[in-house]
Amino acid sequence: KMRGACRVILVDAATTGAEPGTVYRVPGEELEELPPLDGGLHTHQFRWDHALAFGRWLLADQYPAEITVYLIEIADTTPGAELTPAVAAGMQLVADRIRAEWLRPG
Repeated sequence: KMRGACRVILVDAATTGAEPGTVYRVPGEELEELPPLDGGLHTHQFRWDHALAFGRWLLADQYPAEITVYLIEIADTTPGAELTPAVAAGMQLVADRIRAEWLRPG
């Protein structure tokens, strides 16, 4: 639940072509713009970044003050594929950063 939360942290996989295990830290406000909806937005095209934009509109002043998104570059998108050592290391880095984020005063 995001309504009224002070901070929200999201973690997802990325496939940008960068080296597997690369970690991106993106402030949520950079992802809150809906894409142009020239032909509409089908529910199968609705992603978490669209959800952030929709949440900003829907929750208004109860939208979280701080949203941070961590993306970890992966090499294989096959469901159930084993993590490579580089991706596992990226996940550990993100876990360590999240602990640091949540342990700091809000």
